[in-house]
Amino acid sequence: MITVPALTFRFAAWSMCLIEFSERASYYGSIGPFNNFINRPLPDGGNGAGAVAPGAAGLNQSAGALGMGSVAATGIVQMFTFLVSILHYSCEDID
Repeated sequence: MITVPALTFRFAAWSMCLIEFSERASYYGSIGPFNNFINRPLPDGGNGAGAVAPGAAGLNQSAGALGMGSVAATGIVQMFTFLVSILHYSCEDID
């Protein structure tokens, strides 16, 4: 079997880029629901875990749970973002 190091490196590099992109996309995709969970109060008639009521009863409601307001939600989400970036960069050099 003949292996070409350049092709192996390209595959590894593209795989790493795809994995990093997926990780970042999942993180940024979860920030919105995380912010709503902290910001908005628990909706009436929901399941008790932050979901809105099924059907017409939940038509004009927003999902949430803690009801801490936008200032607290922004502060907590920014703190979470800071901690994630610190952990990401501090664990990057661990072999």
